[in-house]
Amino acid sequence: MIAVKKSLNTTDKLSILTRDSGYDLACACARAKDEHRSRSEEDKWVYPATLPNGGTTYLFKTLISNECVNDCKYCPLRRNLDPKRCRLEPDQLVKVFMDYYRKRRVEGLFLSSGVIGTADNTMDYINSVGEMLRKNNNFKGYIHLKIIPGASENAIRKTLSLANAVSLN
Repeated sequence: MIAVKKSLNTTDKLSILTRDSGYDLACACARAKDEHRSRSEEDKWVYPATLPNGGTTYLFKTLISNECVNDCKYCPLRRNLDPKRCRLEPDQLVKVFMDYYRKRRVEGLFLSSGVIGTADNTMDYINSVGEMLRKNNNFKGYIHLKIIPGASENAIRKTLSLANAVSLN
């Protein structure tokens, strides 16, 4: 069983989860060859992403959890390793993201996760964030959500209804 730290505050969790999101290269996009990521002052990952028109936007990129029940040999977050584990609740993540968005530091969200119990359980966490942003906060901006392998068709359909882009974890 993976031990998850409950005593960490939201800022501490985000420092861990945003750092660990760097292993997901699906969003390692930039304007120049040497510019893949830039750190904000608060130690959170903000990624520059090139737009189709050549402009740039900035995405808040994080995991909702670095827990994982899988033991994929290539993954630095696999079950049999012992990184500092933590999880954000969807409302915590939405609050931080919206704060960044209101301050115009980011324009979109890139969200992934380790597998929290089952694929559908993980998708519930991911989709809850998308739903809170779209419905509770009326966020119309860019959301990229990861689909967890093994997720049900219903969970995937919900993700597709909330996100501008999806990719397979």
